[in-house]
Amino acid sequence: MPPRPAPRDELVLRVLLVAAKDLRAALSVVDLQRRELVAHLQGICKGQRAAGPDLLARLAADAGAVRGSPSW
Repeated sequence: MPPRPAPRDELVLRVLLVAAKDLRAALSVVDLQRRELVAHLQGICKGQRAAGPDLLARLAADAGAVRGSPSW
């Protein structure tokens, strides 16, 4: 599974610190965060699909996706 994206407050702090010196670099920080978040969400969806047709397994996968989501 891909690395978890940074929590929101950490992301905001990173962007503000980088933006103080270079706006283009700040955009690259945001872009990296977006890519990590999309990869993480795709991993969650893949796990939910892998649960198959069993209702209990699907419900467990959904609960795990909600509880295991990044802290943002």
